[in-house]
Amino acid sequence: MFFPTISSRLQERALFSDAYRAMTDGFLAFPLLLPGTGVWKGRQGRYYIIKVRVHVSVCVGRGGDGVPGGQDDGYRQSATGAAP
Repeated sequence: MFFPTISSRLQERALFSDAYRAMTDGFLAFPLLLPGTGVWKGRQGRYYIIKVRVHVSVCVGRGGDGVPGGQDDGYRQSATGAAP
């Protein structure tokens, strides 16, 4: 089983931060979609963020598979904040 190290987690976080910053800067750039421009970098950052989001949602979906019978374990709270 693979356990990621702290340095790999920090690298992933730095990549995500850079992609998010590029996407935000792309919103403020002159709207010219050519390689190397702010809009281009923002587009590439958006693609990276979407890829990470899909990966995280798949992992979260698999998280409930380990619960016996598919039932809630009683430790999670509902959306309203009240205990189940």
